[in-house]
Amino acid sequence: MTPACKTLAARMLDLMDHSVTRPCEDFYQYACGGVIDDLFLDPADPEKETRRFILGECYAASHTVFT
Repeated sequence: MTPACKTLAARMLDLMDHSVTRPCEDFYQYACGGVIDDLFLDPADPEKETRRFILGECYAASHTVFT
């Protein structure tokens, strides 16, 4: 596992809401609930910002690995 992959995985875990006690009942809150608390993302449209952020991180990680 590359350092870039580890960094991306850690960042994705940071965007999750680990306080959700029953993730199967509210998976969206569990998977994306930490986005609201992230100061670098736009709370007006967290889904769009999260997708853009993760895609950017994936691109950066793959660029690092393949260059």
